[in-house]
Amino acid sequence: PKYQRIDTSTLRWQQSLISSILNDIPFPSFYLRDITSKINNKYSGFNYEIVDGGHRMRTIMWFILDKFDMPKNYGKVEVNGFLPDISGQSFSQLKEVVQRKFIRSNFTVETFSSNNHAAARMFQLINDGNPMSPQEYRASIETDLADLIRGLASTAATSAKQDVPDQHKLFQYSDGEPLIGFKYKDLDWDASLAQMALFSSEDNLDNMDGKALDKFYLDLQYHTLTVDFLELSQRLTENLDDLFEILLHIPYFKPKKNYLVNLYMFVDTLKTSGYQITNVDVLAKKYLSDEQKRSTSVPLV
Repeated sequence: PKYQRIDTSTLRWQQSLISSILNDIPFPSFYLRDITSKINNKYSGFNYEIVDGGHRMRTIMWFILDKFDMPKNYGKVEVNGFLPDISGQSFSQLKEVVQRKFIRSNFTVETFSSNNHAAARMFQLINDGNPMSPQEYRASIETDLADLIRGLASTAATSAKQDVPDQHKLFQYSDGEPLIGFKYKDLDWDASLAQMALFSSEDNLDNMDGKALDKFYLDLQYHTLTVDFLELSQRLTENLDDLFEILLHIPYFKPKKNYLVNLYMFVDTLKTSGYQITNVDVLAKKYLSDEQKRSTSVPLV
C-alpha cells in the first residue's frame, strides 16, 4: 500500500527528518560495520552492517517510496533560488528541483571493523553515552578466549531476544524461569564466566580481581587454539554442564554472581582432586545446606 499505518509521534519525527535534509540542517553520521568476508584469500564481496542510523535510512527510503507526506501546512522550501510549496506532498509530487536536491544530499558515514559485541556496545555508546565497564573492554578483544566467553554468555544476542546456538544452557530459561539469579546487565554473565575460566587456568591462583582478569584476557597462551586453550575450553564447558545439572536439583536456589562462581570453584576443585560426581541430587542439597550454615543470604529449603 502507498501509506503505512504510522503513529502521530513517529510521523512527526519522520517529517522533521525530511525537513532537516531539505533545509541543509546538520545531520548525524551513519555508523556502518565492515563485515566484508574473504574466501581463499579473495574478497567475496563488500558488505556493511548498520550499527546506527537504520531508522533514518528507512525513513529516507520510505519518503522516496511515497509511504508518507509532508505536513499539510508545511509551507515553502528554498531550493536554488526557488521557493516551491511542498505542503502535504509525497516525494513523487515534489517538483523535480526539490527531488534532485533531496536525492543528492550528502551524509557523513563512519565505517569500522569489530566483533559482534563491540558493535552492539558501540550502538549503546552512540545512543546513551554511558562509559564501557571493564568487562566490556575485555569482551571487545579479538582472541579465542574472548570469543569462547562471549559465545557461552552471548549477552548481546540474549538482550536482542535471539536464538543463540553457542550460549550455554546454564544461562537459558527452563520452563520460563532462569536457573541463576542475576541478569546479563553490564556483562555480568561474561564477568562470572571470565572468573571461572581464570580459576581453571591456574593451579595456584592469587586473586580474581579486575587486574587479574585483564592480564588473563591478554595472555598469549589463550589467544589462539593452543593445546592449553582447548583444554581450558573443555574443562570450563564440562564444569558448566555440572553446574546446570546441580541447579536443576535445587531450582528454588537461584545463585547470584558470587555464589555461582563459588559453586563453580567447588565443582572444579572436586574434579581436579580426583573425585567424581555420581549423585547430583545429594551433592546439590548438601552444597545448599552447607551454604545456608555459612551465610544467611542463602534461602532456606
